[in-house]
Amino acid sequence: LMAMDLVWELPTIAPSTFVPQWRGLTWAMLPLHSSGLMACTFHIFYNAPSVGFLVVMQAATTALGNALCAAAAYRIHRATLGQGASPAAALPAEERSGSG
Repeated sequence: LMAMDLVWELPTIAPSTFVPQWRGLTWAMLPLHSSGLMACTFHIFYNAPSVGFLVVMQAATTALGNALCAAAAYRIHRATLGQGASPAAALPAEERSGSG
């Protein structure tokens, strides 16, 4: 939840790096949080067979969350392409050319 809050509050923390697509990353993290809650619930009930369906739901929400986070990260990448926000831009010139 802290990571979700930090991403959501990015406009106030680092306004120069913010693009609206960052908010999509917060929404994409929601299934991953739900997955963790399902795992905790399953273990609180001592892995009882009556709550075994939570394992399947946890796997599904983890896979969904991973796919959504990847898509959100791609959207952020596409939105920042023209802003000079490339990680390679921070490297010294000799490392960028690959001869380092």
